[in-house]
Amino acid sequence: MNSSRLPGKVLKTINGRPLISLHLDRLSRARSVDKVIVASSNSSSNRNLITYLEDGNVPYFEGSESDVLSRFYQTALAFGAQANDLIIRVTSDCPLICADLINQLVSYYQSSDCDYARIDTNSYPRGFDAEIFTMQMLEEANNQAKTDHQREHVTPFFYQQNSQYKTSAMVNTQGDESNFRLCVDEAEDFQLMSKLVEAFPSNYLKVQYRDIINYLEKHPELTQINQHIQQH
Repeated sequence: MNSSRLPGKVLKTINGRPLISLHLDRLSRARSVDKVIVASSNSSSNRNLITYLEDGNVPYFEGSESDVLSRFYQTALAFGAQANDLIIRVTSDCPLICADLINQLVSYYQSSDCDYARIDTNSYPRGFDAEIFTMQMLEEANNQAKTDHQREHVTPFFYQQNSQYKTSAMVNTQGDESNFRLCVDEAEDFQLMSKLVEAFPSNYLKVQYRDIINYLEKHPELTQINQHIQQH
């Protein structure tokens, strides 16, 4: 909620629905996922978000604002994660995140000889980001990660230089589509997201990755809205 570039962004509404609602509903359609939990912070700026989650009976945990790695670990602990359970990390500024890609990532991970896998954002657009690893790895990272960067961004401990873990990325088989930007970090991102959700009025909760990309390719003027933004 305390985003400096777009304050309160997860509760900003499109067609009367907060972005966090769209995000959670789309995630809940991933058949490979047993539970979706919001790992929020204990900052007072998140009070409205917590009230919204409680009113909707959405599972959540409040942890450190700055030590996000600790927050993720404590969230997993609070909900009973065991050593071999798989943890999928996504970020709440991706309201069009796709269940079909999450399912593909889980299958990719389970069939690969790796400890950590992610959706490759060098070939997929920002906005469909996801990472997967085990609870045991999350505990090891929480106990061993030392730098501010590792603790703020949760997973760098897994893929840093000389890491003990085998890492892999699920590459887009359709080619490089990373020129599209579908996360919400700036006002222009929200403008594009509003137009996309409104473009699928009857099935915006179910619309899949390929449908979104096809629509953007047919309407190149939409991609101009936020094309100038550089990823932070």
